[in-house]
Amino acid sequence: MRLTWRDGAATLLTAGAVAIYWALLADAGLPLVGGVRGAATAMLLIGVGTCITGANQANTRDGVSKALGFLGAAAFFAGLIAIIWAVEWALAIEIGAIVVLWAVTTLRHALTHTAGREHVNVG
Repeated sequence: MRLTWRDGAATLLTAGAVAIYWALLADAGLPLVGGVRGAATAMLLIGVGTCITGANQANTRDGVSKALGFLGAAAFFAGLIAIIWAVEWALAIEIGAIVVLWAVTTLRHALTHTAGREHVNVG
């Protein structure tokens, strides 16, 4: 029952995505991510990076994994919608899904990891 460096890295990436969203809402005027399209693009890239970094490499096919996969797809498509049409509601869905994915995955890792063993799927 412990978290790994991967969970820490995923937490930092998620915090970065949240910071970008907050900066957009606060109209901070950040270069490249100051608009909906730029923020959505950055958050989409961060979300994919978080998924790759924080994902458990064990091949689990339970209901929670399927629900997380569906939520990940929703985040991805919401990000695409925000990029294409620059709509803020899709950006809100994207960041909400990213945060929920991070929270559930981190909690799940905290409750299921065994000390000193990290599952790695090679091949």
